[in-house]
Amino acid sequence: MVRRQGIFLGFLLLGVAGSIAFLVFQGGGHSPDRVISYPPLDILEETRREEPPVVQEDDLVPVSPPEKLADPAPRLYLVLDDAGQSWDEMEMFSALTVPYTVAVLPGLPQSQEVLRQAQSRGYQVILHQPMEAFNGQNPGPGAIFANQSIEESLEILRENLGRYSGVVGLNNHMGSRITSDPSFVRPLLREVKAQELFFLDSLTTGKSVVSAVAAEEGIPVLVRDVFLDHHRSEEEIRGQLDRALEIARCRGQVIMIGHVTVPETARVLIERQDEILREGFRFLPLSCAWEACDASAWN
Repeated sequence: MVRRQGIFLGFLLLGVAGSIAFLVFQGGGHSPDRVISYPPLDILEETRREEPPVVQEDDLVPVSPPEKLADPAPRLYLVLDDAGQSWDEMEMFSALTVPYTVAVLPGLPQSQEVLRQAQSRGYQVILHQPMEAFNGQNPGPGAIFANQSIEESLEILRENLGRYSGVVGLNNHMGSRITSDPSFVRPLLREVKAQELFFLDSLTTGKSVVSAVAAEEGIPVLVRDVFLDHHRSEEEIRGQLDRALEIARCRGQVIMIGHVTVPETARVLIERQDEILREGFRFLPLSCAWEACDASAWN
């Protein structure tokens, strides 16, 4: 009996030692350069003109920073949505001297003029593609709706992209219903890839399947981190901007969305830009989150 107990104890000790060795091996088997540690930040967001999504932090798929950056400065990608109604809206941001990306809605009175003016001033432009929302609100001209066939939705997308030449990518305007439906997301992402553009998921719903479908298809996508101006008071916008800066400090970069229709956003960004630049942040056009670019060329 004693001998059997001794044998059993020996096997037990060997098992424990093997488990410890396995855990150590697993923990040490990753190169430090490949470990991406995301901060325990609450990045729950609400959307404008849509029902507030219930999004847990684990549901958000942030853009992974490059493994090695020649320039280690935290990168800020600012997108200004809803452009196209009037160039006067863009003039509110004229004192903002850092690079940003303009998202132009199709079919508005001055969509073409805003596109032309923005490009002539060196700003990057993307298509702000309207899509159907769960709340039933009209997303505007040139929209994709769930009652359309896939081919009809692709034709609308192609027509919008063809009308606004020079755009480098697109993001969804509203669109909670469409971006949560893989039967629409999959062909749309394939079309975006075929046209050698990038897609930014504005993340207007926690039910978005854009990142999951993109992973299945092997198509990289970008994902919004912070909405600056869902609540339009300057105090709230400053708070959201601080939140974006903290994400960038921890993660190396952040994608934030504001709106050209919100003068408070323009005032806060203009007020804070010198302070942000002094701290060492770099503002870059959105394509630099998509492909390598020389950050010094934009600052």
